[in-house]
Amino acid sequence: TILAVPDEGYHFISWVDPDGNTISSNPYSGEVNGSMTFNAIVVINRYMVDAAQTDLGRTEGAGEYAHGDSAFLKAVPDWGYCVSGWEIGDSFIETDDSVLRLYVNGPVSVKPQFIGRNFNITLKSTFGGGAHIKGSLVSSDTRYLDTITVVADITKERYEFTGWFEKDTLVCSDIEYSFVITGDRTLEARFEQSRISVSVDCGEHGNASLNAESVIYNRSVKLTIIPDDGFELDRLLMNGTD
Repeated sequence: TILAVPDEGYHFISWVDPDGNTISSNPYSGEVNGSMTFNAIVVINRYMVDAAQTDLGRTEGAGEYAHGDSAFLKAVPDWGYCVSGWEIGDSFIETDDSVLRLYVNGPVSVKPQFIGRNFNITLKSTFGGGAHIKGSLVSSDTRYLDTITVVADITKERYEFTGWFEKDTLVCSDIEYSFVITGDRTLEARFEQSRISVSVDCGEHGNASLNAESVIYNRSVKLTIIPDDGFELDRLLMNGTD
């Protein structure tokens, strides 16, 4: 009786007897009438490395590999996403590496996990106020397709908010601006000094005019009074008071 014992990662195919006949039995028992040489045919095992279907991206490198091979699998996320880990059989590896090197010693199924990328939402402000992401005065997750709200804060007296600008384009006039994240953005909350409306009424026998209908607080406005011929200014009232 002869028995073939393949090394790890190999399997038995057949015996070849001295006459070139193949024998598939292992072990094999037969009558021996003299010296005989049997050759055992063994081949390396081959295994399937499957890449499970996943949303938000695809996997390259799946296929058949020989025992002991190194399989290199690459996760290719859709736009706006990145790798957060790999499922390998029943285990999970948390990593942001998009390439997985796998030592093949049996059939296995792998699946990359994807998560929305973090994009930079940069907030700026002009003098008179500040800006922050609602829900956090310091920082916040700003991942792809998340909805966030940015808030403008008036910090100086007699200043008012004029809008959210991206470069020099007005994107929102409200103090709170909500939007879906699709990429990096730089937003500026702009403020300006409050303006005071001014007007003038003139009695009979003359006229009066102002050089502006509104003026920034604590700034000057020019009042011109021209009496009719034969008349002069009697008095000037401001908000009904001399």
